[in-house]
Amino acid sequence: MFSKEKIEIALRVYHQCGSLTETIRILGYPARTTLYNWIAAEDSEEPSNKLPQRINPHPYKPSLEVKMEAVRRCFALRESVTAVSKDIGYSRNSVYTWRNKYSQGEAASLMGKKKTTTAADVDNSASDKTSAPTIEELQQKIERLELKVAIFEEVVNVLKKRPRRQPEEPKK
Repeated sequence: MFSKEKIEIALRVYHQCGSLTETIRILGYPARTTLYNWIAAEDSEEPSNKLPQRINPHPYKPSLEVKMEAVRRCFALRESVTAVSKDIGYSRNSVYTWRNKYSQGEAASLMGKKKTTTAADVDNSASDKTSAPTIEELQQKIERLELKVAIFEEVVNVLKKRPRRQPEEPKK
């Protein structure tokens, strides 16, 4: 399907930038799986008839940054969930879940639950005057900041659309 020249170009670009996503964005080809296979085939010294195994660089639990980038692409850039999921290597179901969680509870809902709070923790934190902010306070702060960003983006869009006024000549 792809000529040897195209494959060599793609592998050269990949080795220069070190990113599958960036390689695909620059060249517009190939699919992520195809590029994985080319890289795996390049690493093996002897040609084999077996298909190379897919390299999976993604962790089992993606970071908040990965989730936020996927959600941003779905909402702000209006990319389809299918395109985003293929590009980042996670399932469509995962991207749909992140998108739905984000629309219900903003960014804080995408964070993993690492520790459950016990009654003793609540009692101890209530007695501390210098305790860290609560999750609710942080969620409210995130919402305020997101609102500010949305307002600034809208102002920028309005300013881009307005034609520039020509300076008027002073009246004599």
